[in-house]
Amino acid sequence: MSGVWVVGTGLAGHTLARELRKLRPEVEITLVTRDAGDFYSKPALSNAVSAGLAPEQLVQRSAEQMAAQLQVRILQQATVESLDTAGQRLCIDGEWHRYDQLVLALGADAVVPPVAGLAPDALLRLNDLDDYRALWARLGGARRIAVLGAGLIGCEIADDLSRAGHQVCLFDLAEHPLSRLVPREIGEGLRAALQARGIVCHFGAPVTHAQAQGAAWWLFTSRGDSTVADVVLGAAGVRPRVELARQAGLLTDKGIVVDRRLKTSAERVYALGDCAQIDGLLLPFVMPLMRSAKALARTLAGDPTDVVFPCMPVVAKTPSFPVVVAPVVDGSPFRWEKAGEGSGHRAWCKDANDQVRGFALGGEAVGERFRWERSVAAWLAADAPISEAAPAQASNP
Repeated sequence: MSGVWVVGTGLAGHTLARELRKLRPEVEITLVTRDAGDFYSKPALSNAVSAGLAPEQLVQRSAEQMAAQLQVRILQQATVESLDTAGQRLCIDGEWHRYDQLVLALGADAVVPPVAGLAPDALLRLNDLDDYRALWARLGGARRIAVLGAGLIGCEIADDLSRAGHQVCLFDLAEHPLSRLVPREIGEGLRAALQARGIVCHFGAPVTHAQAQGAAWWLFTSRGDSTVADVVLGAAGVRPRVELARQAGLLTDKGIVVDRRLKTSAERVYALGDCAQIDGLLLPFVMPLMRSAKALARTLAGDPTDVVFPCMPVVAKTPSFPVVVAPVVDGSPFRWEKAGEGSGHRAWCKDANDQVRGFALGGEAVGERFRWERSVAAWLAADAPISEAAPAQASNP
């Protein structure tokens, strides 16, 4: 069986299959997944505990229902062991399969912060539905929760767990939450709101080591702070899954390098979602993923389509203190500049030429989001210069 093969059944894989099926009713589509392959909303994981949602309640459609709805084949609990791009085939659990077109929608792995003395299975994460199942199972008898990392996911889950009645400690090496996304003023506003909820914040020093105390853990920072936790959750960001692509000889950098049509350095192989580095950009957010899936579906259907990204602000699901941010996604230098008056917090990102590259809004100012985003240039415009990391301009070593 050849046709289009998609490795991964997260939001990227399922969305691509849906969009491609609309355009090509006749094509054979096979999805390969290392888990159950059920369809669920990954962003919902970080605010599901306070809503009392058990893991099975987050599943919107089972893999079997998705396969029937989209008329696709889904290989569940399957491991892709290797990829032969020259022969247009992939090895799954020891068996080779041919493809006409292949899409790698591999996602990203949660970064696990190193903590000496903490048993590996004691450090939970929240990167997929199986992770949520593990967390849900541990929360029943847990009162004290430590969250390591105050980025988007860390702040969202800390706020959510607190609303669910747990005692939460939030740790981060930075001096304020969301330090990579917002200026200090907005970060401090979020910290004050989280503390008002009863969340204990330990910022400016990492958790360095742990000691077991029965079924719980004492955690110690480099500054000497300590706390005891029944559950420890790591939320230190994600890292694109690139190993399969690298072993197959595809061009990789921080992610799997693709051009504006999501094509990798190998013919008939594409990458999509959190694993893809698109024209130099890593965009592990929902809206870029959705736009990418629609563009790639058109390309796979015979209508080569460049992906275009307007400014797509990111909303932090922290009800205690709402935050909206349009980050500088290309990694270029910028400075924060306070802007606006009135209730809430507002700041521009400006580059060395005083050009607006992004913004951040906090508190009551988030209602101004749509007016602000019109002032920011597209993240990847149709006429933007091609990145030096694009596959057409680079080769594998």
